[in-house]
Amino acid sequence: SAPSYSARAWVNFSAYGHGGNVVIKGQGNVASVTDNGVGDYTINFTTAMSVENYAVALAYSSGVAVSVFYISTTSDGVLPTLKTASALRVRSIAANNAIEVDVADASVVIYQ
Repeated sequence: SAPSYSARAWVNFSAYGHGGNVVIKGQGNVASVTDNGVGDYTINFTTAMSVENYAVALAYSSGVAVSVFYISTTSDGVLPTLKTASALRVRSIAANNAIEVDVADASVVIYQ
């Protein structure tokens, strides 16, 4: 009897083993995924969210040991996140937390 809330946007992409390119394997309301560098991506929405306080679900698998796939924060590592109505920036960190690494299979879902 609880209300149903559909995803406002979703994307499944890969960046590992593609020569520095992001390959979108499936998407809904995502115009593109920008590769900002190794393990650093911006998901650009086709139609912007109405507000910035949407919910995000992240999942990944990798060709290398990734320990964290997370919503990116400002350069000082604290809030606010680099999350806007029109885009979301996400990053992946290696298991030793020393360097960013590309993900082999990343899924991001936006709810609002």
